[in-house]
Amino acid sequence: MVSRIPKVLHPLGGRPILSYVLATAFQLKPKKVTVIVGQDERIRGRIMEEYAKIKNLELVRQAKPLGTAHALGSAKKELDGVSTVLVLPGDVPLLSKDTLEELLAFHLREHAKGTCLSARLANPAGYGRVVRGPANNFLKIAEEKDAGLRELQIHEVNSGVYAFEKDALFTALSHIQPLNAKKEYYLTDVFEIMRNQGHRTAAWMCSSSEEVLGINTRVDLARAENVLQRWTLETLMLEGVTIPVPQSVCIDPGVRIGEDTIIYPGTILKGKTVVGRNCQIGPEVYIEDSTFGANVRACYSYARMITVADFVTIGPYAHLRPGTHVGERVKIGNFTEIKESTVGEDSKVPHLAYVGDADIGPRCNIGAGTITCNFDGVRKNKTVIEGDTFVGSNVNLIAPIRIGKNALVAAGSTITRDVPPNTLAIARSFQIHKRRNHENN
Repeated sequence: MVSRIPKVLHPLGGRPILSYVLATAFQLKPKKVTVIVGQDERIRGRIMEEYAKIKNLELVRQAKPLGTAHALGSAKKELDGVSTVLVLPGDVPLLSKDTLEELLAFHLREHAKGTCLSARLANPAGYGRVVRGPANNFLKIAEEKDAGLRELQIHEVNSGVYAFEKDALFTALSHIQPLNAKKEYYLTDVFEIMRNQGHRTAAWMCSSSEEVLGINTRVDLARAENVLQRWTLETLMLEGVTIPVPQSVCIDPGVRIGEDTIIYPGTILKGKTVVGRNCQIGPEVYIEDSTFGANVRACYSYARMITVADFVTIGPYAHLRPGTHVGERVKIGNFTEIKESTVGEDSKVPHLAYVGDADIGPRCNIGAGTITCNFDGVRKNKTVIEGDTFVGSNVNLIAPIRIGKNALVAAGSTITRDVPPNTLAIARSFQIHKRRNHENN
């Protein structure tokens, strides 16, 4: 990966590669899930952070990176009491629960001691080849660096996913020798050893070659991202979401969108975002970990960790920061920034305003150029604007401050004291006129 980040922690669709593998494993409802990790504590830390409450999860450290067979051998103690072992590589994230269930069913049906999941690729470069006999029976897996010319012509590849019967597996593991180009203990060698011991082995080819895409480079990561995006967008469109130009948008798999919503070009929806029905999002909108109600219109804007009620209009060029809560029928206009604030229903912040650490009541109007001056150099202070209040243009509200209900703040004012309800507040110097002196030079 040419990176200081462990490969399995690189993001794919907003989540680490490894998270997809673990999520699919848990969907199978296994007796236990054992993760074999190396020396990098970041992998262990991320797993424990995400799955701290999972009781049937165990982590095993591989002391030295001596190959895949050595890695699996490190988990022998943890696999006591298990009969069938499913082996998943941490860098093959697109495998589905259905495919793995079919592999396990085939493995048990064939009474095999070891079964390989294979796929047919147009370009098999980089993968081990699945070698079959004249009767299409599975013989062995030839790793690419050790394969002969004839084996390199094979397009059926090894996915790195296997089902084993545990006792036969560990007996075979004890016979593996690092007699290969990498001088590593290859897990793939167990199939030939099992055959020589008189056991049945098999290979089952899945129908989707995309599911077995492994990630070894950032080019591979981009390919997997493209596949994941296509699957995600197709699912959304089949659920009633209109995406006129799918190749121009990016939507994480965890995003939920209601029917009859339109996602316009240039839109990015990340994390745990939820968008309601009949919305128009985009063009050029970024939304992350936010909840939007129904009938929301947003264009050319940025929103992160906010909530938006129904019938809200946002943008263009609005910046909605974490902790923002927008009520029904609110208008957030162009070049407006809001953070850690609540905007009440039917209120308007139409343009060129900064609202920070504020509570704005219902049916308020915040004029252009208005600023809640929330930071005094030491702490953030609160601004409260009660309902039915009109704040004129270019007003500075020096927090902490409260503007009472149905108040009117004159344009150009700098307000430093609370304004009572039903009051006109003016805080600006008198206008002075002086005659200009014109000199002709």
